[in-house]
Amino acid sequence: MRWSQVISWAAVFALTATAAVTTRANAGQGIGAPGPADKPTVDPVKAAAGKNTFVQNCAFCHGLDASGGERGGDLIRSLIVARDRKGEEIGKIVAAGIPAKGMPPFTLTPAQIEELSQFLHQRVAEKASRNAKPINIVVGDAAAGEAYFNGEGGCRACHSPTGDLAHVATRFAPQDLQLRMLFPPRPGAGPPIDSGQRGPAPTQITVTLPGGEQVRGVLVRIDDFAVALKDANGSYRSWTRSPDVKVDVQDPRAAHYALLDKYTDRDIQNLVAYLETLK
Repeated sequence: MRWSQVISWAAVFALTATAAVTTRANAGQGIGAPGPADKPTVDPVKAAAGKNTFVQNCAFCHGLDASGGERGGDLIRSLIVARDRKGEEIGKIVAAGIPAKGMPPFTLTPAQIEELSQFLHQRVAEKASRNAKPINIVVGDAAAGEAYFNGEGGCRACHSPTGDLAHVATRFAPQDLQLRMLFPPRPGAGPPIDSGQRGPAPTQITVTLPGGEQVRGVLVRIDDFAVALKDANGSYRSWTRSPDVKVDVQDPRAAHYALLDKYTDRDIQNLVAYLETLK
């Protein structure tokens, strides 16, 4: 199974593994990295508007249904779309383009970007509804996966097969286990890989104010306009974003996301095979 197929499957499975995609208006939540319990929601009105934007600007390369054309790739299988939630990832590519691959930059409003995102997530959901049958993904070498876990992958620095990962294969099916390995849920979004009871480690954040004062705490919300946290005393504090307010987010899932650019197909297969032995 190729890495591109893994990403395609992950994008589909993220929408179908535990429940169907929820169709509702987007709630005003802070931006978080993707995870299986952090599925994108689809607003059908915005998705319809996004389809018009897509047809006018993207369909000539990526096909009318976003499944690829002669000049552009299949966006339903795109890692960028899989990681996107409300246009924050798609918008970067649209604004900058990919000159090396012949994609020019496009000037779209934030509203158009979000609508475009909604349309693409709707297409992923439609694809998922037709391809929801699980596939056997335990095809790797468990011994090689253990070696990668303890060595090159650096997994041992945060996880232990006799600690947080003990019996993990009895709590999660292989497909769910792989998805959580690739895209861990954002803090507070759902059960973590290491326990069926407690939530994942919270995202810590440090805000440095114009006078030099630093405030540390657990991230509550962050977007282009404001940042909020709960400090050590449990007090809620928030600030308007500006160049004078420095924000440092310490995301406990960062190591997982860094590996997305390093994994080979075989690395992923071997790791899943090894994790599947932890019963």
